[in-house]
Amino acid sequence: MRTKKNVTTEQSHRWLPYALVILSPILFFILLEGTLPIIAYGEDYSRFVPLEGQSDLMRINPNVGSRYYVDTRFEPEVSADLFKVTKDKKTIRIFAVGGSSAAGYPYLHNAAFTRILRNALTRSYPGFSFEMINVAMTAVNSFTILDLMPEIIAAYQ
Repeated sequence: MRTKKNVTTEQSHRWLPYALVILSPILFFILLEGTLPIIAYGEDYSRFVPLEGQSDLMRINPNVGSRYYVDTRFEPEVSADLFKVTKDKKTIRIFAVGGSSAAGYPYLHNAAFTRILRNALTRSYPGFSFEMINVAMTAVNSFTILDLMPEIIAAYQ
């Protein structure tokens, strides 16, 4: 007749060192990812930032291109379009997204279609104010635009 062996405490916790070895890197990175935003480590790559000295105006973050390009020799330029934090009832806010052509390449931001469209809309609808924000950048793809869309939608409100 067989008898059951009593499992000692030492045998029941045999898996604990293995679990610690496996979980310690995961816990380290969770702690690291939680700590870095608290101590404000790194650059701010959010899409829109307040204009220095004027808290009621927002602008496109000039460093947002570094969010996608780690090589500092190339960083796509962004437009310097400004818009109010709170939109008036008679204001229509339009965002233009895209790549080089939407940004105005090769004529830079002064020849971008958003400037021409804003002027045409202002003449056609004098009772309204138009905020045209060109968020296009040179050398970006649809994944970049998709990544930026939640911030653009939030700023549209």
